[in-house]
Amino acid sequence: MTIQVWDGHTRQQLGKPLKGHTNWVTSIAISHDRKRIVSGSSDNTIRVWNADQGQQLGSPLLGHTDRVTSVAMSHDGRRIVSGSNDKTIRVWNTDTEQQLASVLSGHTDIVTSVAMSRDRRRIVSGSDDNTIRVWDAEMAKQVGLPLEGHTDWVTSVAMSHDARRIVSGSFDTTIRVWSIAYADNDVELCALDMHIETAERDIDIFASSLHLEDRRLEEERIFEEGVCQEQLRPEGNMRLERLRSEESAHSKTRNEYRHCARANVPQFSRLPDQEGWVTGPGGQLLLWVPIQLMDRSRMYAPGNALVIPNDGLQLDLSQFAHGKAWHECYNPNGV
Repeated sequence: MTIQVWDGHTRQQLGKPLKGHTNWVTSIAISHDRKRIVSGSSDNTIRVWNADQGQQLGSPLLGHTDRVTSVAMSHDGRRIVSGSNDKTIRVWNTDTEQQLASVLSGHTDIVTSVAMSRDRRRIVSGSDDNTIRVWDAEMAKQVGLPLEGHTDWVTSVAMSHDARRIVSGSFDTTIRVWSIAYADNDVELCALDMHIETAERDIDIFASSLHLEDRRLEEERIFEEGVCQEQLRPEGNMRLERLRSEESAHSKTRNEYRHCARANVPQFSRLPDQEGWVTGPGGQLLLWVPIQLMDRSRMYAPGNALVIPNDGLQLDLSQFAHGKAWHECYNPNGV
């Protein structure tokens, strides 16, 4: 029920223990200038401390209805984020000691870990519901769909300064690195999963790339009127320009690979199901992966730049075509 400050160089205790919580202290964070400490506790409260004087600043922050499991402090020290067993995330103003905006709700189980971006705009949370969620701190709402891939409780999350990398640890014994971007209040999973619309088309394409390395633009494919055209090298730019000209002339809608896929457009099952099937947007069976090859806890999920341990199955479906005209995508010369 106490907090102790230590000197990292001398390994000696600094001052007296910080006392005030009436139950276990579950999480602590320190401000960037090292002047303030924030703590969360099983007594359902958050407390802020003066790190130099060893005294509590103001009153406990009250609002959570169950134990506080995780706390984080913004880079400028003016915001505190807390997660709780009550399945919610709350944001606090350290100057006014008041809760800001609405409670962030969405997780279906205990919130185990929270983090905040350097600019205070994004919050990331992990939960016992096996998901990671990204939140708009200013609008107090979830951004996109949950990030799914872990097969057990998410125990810890961290976010890069620019909020484009999220790292998560889980009870499934893996660490996942997520590469994401933001657009129109949405989360996009970058370079690892592609969405291609198939309405009013004779050909259905399911494309997904789970390579660690980024795919170069010249390796992308253009699907024009049900026929696969290929841009293999920089010299293929003339072909691409011709296709664009034809597209304009015919006023056709062209489907193209994107380096990021909208997380809130779940067009396909991006991972094999429990029986090993990858399914299409209509529920059709596209591909079967032998169950003995699958360890879902270590399999790359959409948005994963890295999974540790790095010995899981990686599906590269970037050349996969499905539909009535699949044979027109065949390239006898290979890629």
